[in-house]
Amino acid sequence: MVKETRRYGIWIVDIEADRDVVSTVVDWTEEEKRMAVAQIVRWTGVPEDAGQDFVDMIAPPKPRKPQ
Repeated sequence: MVKETRRYGIWIVDIEADRDVVSTVVDWTEEEKRMAVAQIVRWTGVPEDAGQDFVDMIAPPKPRKPQ
């Protein structure tokens, strides 16, 4: 069984130089997206015990707006 994926763009930008450092596109499942967002949040210094509620808030499992 093939898992459903969505395509996401990732950009890392040097704000001071106003230049892209990295830009890429990935195909992730919902679970992969949530794991990646959780890792990025940890890198930015949000405490690991911020909990799943925080990850749900910034990377909700369902669209915020009806499509």
